[in-house]
Amino acid sequence: MGKNEQMFAEVIGPYITGEKDTCSYCDHLDPLILIEGIHTYITLAIGQIIEGYTQVCTQKHRTAATGLFPNEAEELVRMKDLVRETYDKVYGNPGIAFEHGKAGTCLWKENREKNMHDLCHHTHIHFVPVDIDIRSRIARILPDVFVVNNLAELGEVRKDILEGAPYLYFENSDGVGYVYPVGDNKIPRQFLRQCVAEELNMPERADWMKYPGTELFAEGKKKLLPVMNQIFKNSDVK
Repeated sequence: MGKNEQMFAEVIGPYITGEKDTCSYCDHLDPLILIEGIHTYITLAIGQIIEGYTQVCTQKHRTAATGLFPNEAEELVRMKDLVRETYDKVYGNPGIAFEHGKAGTCLWKENREKNMHDLCHHTHIHFVPVDIDIRSRIARILPDVFVVNNLAELGEVRKDILEGAPYLYFENSDGVGYVYPVGDNKIPRQFLRQCVAEELNMPERADWMKYPGTELFAEGKKKLLPVMNQIFKNSDVK
């Protein structure tokens, strides 16, 4: 294990072993963070299914992308665009996005009950620099779906149709979003990560605790950061 990989392993290790039982997004893991906004930040994701896997997170502990204040939601959209543009320049495609909208799928093992209301539901949207479609895999468990074109429409679906209930969200490389009501369905842990990993023929990488992907952090950061910084400087996200 090289020096950089060792450093990343030490940063995320306590969250994998359970030594840390706090929210990693609130704890602000600086070595993983690429860009800081006022209300959101972009970070490398723990559990690099492939190089360049990032997340856009809120600075404050919000429950879902549909539960943000207007200024937070506006910056989140700009950060999403920033990630997409960076991916296009670095990896040749704008990537896909997904979110577990307070669906309880990332609750931690024996801490499930403890984390039910405090730790799991910190808004983070996943981005992976690939052009794949996981809708057929999601439909195995959640056949009902609503199509949306932006975050505002996602919020309307959750408010007016789902009445605030949990959802899963997948956004393809064209930016079209698909909202899946969770209802009373029991969703497997890390379900959307599982769908992505299976579609990429890497099912063993679905579980971030078993495959944190520390060996991919340094190279991903090296490629993404300069491009992302340049785009960020020219944007109106301050």
